[in-house]
Amino acid sequence: MVRNEADVLEGTLTQLASQGVDRVLCVDNGSTDATRDVLASAPRDLPVIVGDDSWTAFEQSAKMTVLADAARRAGAAWVLPFDADERWMGQGGSIADVLRSTAAPIVVAELVNAFPDPLQDGAWRLDPMAHHDPKMAFRPMRGAVIGMGNHRVLRPGDIVPGLGIVHLPWRSFEQFRAKVEHGSRALDAAELDADAGWHWRRLGAMDESELRAAWHGMLSGEKIPENAWQPGDVTVPFSVTDSLHWDDIVAARL
Repeated sequence: MVRNEADVLEGTLTQLASQGVDRVLCVDNGSTDATRDVLASAPRDLPVIVGDDSWTAFEQSAKMTVLADAARRAGAAWVLPFDADERWMGQGGSIADVLRSTAAPIVVAELVNAFPDPLQDGAWRLDPMAHHDPKMAFRPMRGAVIGMGNHRVLRPGDIVPGLGIVHLPWRSFEQFRAKVEHGSRALDAAELDADAGWHWRRLGAMDESELRAAWHGMLSGEKIPENAWQPGDVTVPFSVTDSLHWDDIVAARL
């Protein structure tokens, strides 16, 4: 699922192609930027099937479950429920290498976050500590359900490590503000538990000046209780490219 992700989507698709992913199934939720152009010019070796999502409510679990089942019916051996701001990779090989070599039906993707450097435009800093909520790739099966945020899959079978993700949740204040506004509106339109998407709800209640203060405070190391994605106590300079490898994260941790 994508909406107004033109600034990051091309790099994400290039990363997936370099990791041996065979095909992408994507639905666009009313993008008003160049997202559709990016999808139309996807890497030649990565076929992208594009659909439209006019359902405004934040029913991510239901929507991603439908997409995963469509992939199953099309013959997919594995499903990676990725977001546009995530660079997936294998640990100890490509994604394709890892998935082809494991007998387990679920592989955990360890997730680390990267944030804009507040002192240097266009530069990044990596929080090398693993985020508490990883994601998962899985062998599709009838009845499998993807949980909210793509962090869980409900299906039987062993779970093993093997994948990694560099997550780029925030790229500029403008993107931060737009994401908050859309996320809070979409949650309001959905009949979900109050805890679902709590960070969108709390950030969405802030006015412009409060959001700007939260943005600058977050990048400067201040803890913003309303924000689920913010740097840890230690960050390191990091180069975000269109062909990341897990060795890059390992090196940043040394």
